[in-house]
Amino acid sequence: MRYVLDTNICIYLIEKDYPILRANLAAHRPSEIRLPALVLAELMVGAQESAFRDKVIRATNAFVAQFEFIDFTPECAAGYAAIRNDLRSRSLKMNPNDLMIAATAFAYGHTLVTNNVKDFSRVEGLRIENWTE
Repeated sequence: MRYVLDTNICIYLIEKDYPILRANLAAHRPSEIRLPALVLAELMVGAQESAFRDKVIRATNAFVAQFEFIDFTPECAAGYAAIRNDLRSRSLKMNPNDLMIAATAFAYGHTLVTNNVKDFSRVEGLRIENWTE
């Protein structure tokens, strides 16, 4: 099984001591874990806005270097549209970046690892795990 890390999980791993999360990550080979390019973009925005910009950028780069990135493909775009339309039909909304991350995980058939289960659980058929519990 392959996993996609959400931005919040990456932030926890980069900035915080989170033993259960680290144990869950260690239980998987780096080749099983992928990062959507959008997650890197969100991490870099946060790093550039940090009061400790250079330190956080270095930590972020060191963290993400261990994983393979996955692109937002035409299949992801089709999934994005389908998910967005489904949510709209149920009068639900989702942050556009989260929607893109969900569409990416779904299109690649990967499980999304997130601490934001409430929002992502709105996406029917998306496999979700919360490694912080």
